[in-house]
This record gives sequence, structure tokens and C-alpha cells, in this order.
Amino acid sequence: MNTVRTLAFLLAGVIAGCAIHRCDLQIDVRSVRPVIDNSTPSGREMRPGQMLENRVLTVLDFNPGRARVRARKIEVMGLPPLQDQTVEEYYVEIPMTDEGKEKFRTFTGSHINEFLAVLINQKVMMTPLIREAASGPLEVPVDSREAGARLAKQLRCGVHK
Repeated sequence: MNTVRTLAFLLAGVIAGCAIHRCDLQIDVRSVRPVIDNSTPSGREMRPGQMLENRVLTVLDFNPGRARVRARKIEVMGLPPLQDQTVEEYYVEIPMTDEGKEKFRTFTGSHINEFLAVLINQKVMMTPLIREAASGPLEVPVDSREAGARLAKQLRCGVHK
């Protein structure tokens, strides 16, 4: 039976176009202590501060094998009237398990106006401000469709390089 599982894993990796290697993917969502900055031009501003050690979510709360790059159009203000007023914003969508969605909804609902940090293999990918309770999926912003495709493939394969 163990041989069958190993072959299935190898075949799945080959079909997905992944290099076959040890799975060492880490996804962490942690709370971040906010810092009030009074020296900004706009006056008092809150920004992310020290990342706390408590893990809100871990890789077990996600379905990284279903990660995919997405795009959405956002309106840009101040462009000349004849130019397209929208640009595409790219992100990688990482679905959550049902348990992960519930943990995320509970945490974000009780930490409104606080920050959280999303880390992939110990690299901080983003530190968004929590504005409302959210239940996923996690959306990690990327610079381009190509960067998103690379990250999504690496998540599906189990490693982020």
C-alpha cells in the first residue's frame, strides 16, 4: 500500500509539472502589534509593528494544491480622459480548509483595525489591516501574472523558492 501512495505522489508531481522533492512548504498567518506613528505628513497614522509569535493559521489550514493566480480590474483616478481608467491587479488565491476558514473568521472578527502578517516559508508576503471579519480564501498580491503563476505553481508543488 505504501508503494502505491508513493507512486501516486510521484505521478501527481509529474502531471503538475513539479520537481519531485521533500515537501517543506510553510504558510503562517500571525498577528502583528500595531504602531502609532505621529511623524507622518498626514498626522497620526497606524502601521504594522512587531510580528507576534502566535500563529493564527498554518499550512494545515490551507489547500495550497489549489492555489491559482487571479486578476481583478481596479479603477485608477487622475488619468487623462482618453486613457483606460482601469488596471489589472494580480494576486494568488490560496483556498482554506473549512477549519481554516472558521479560525480565520473568528480571528479577524475579533481583531478589527489590527494587522496580520502572511508568511510563506518565513518571508513576509503582506501585512494587511483587518477591516472586517473574513473567511478566505487568502489573496497574496504579486507584481505580475508571471510572478503569480510562479508562486502558485510553487505552492501547488509544496515548495516556495
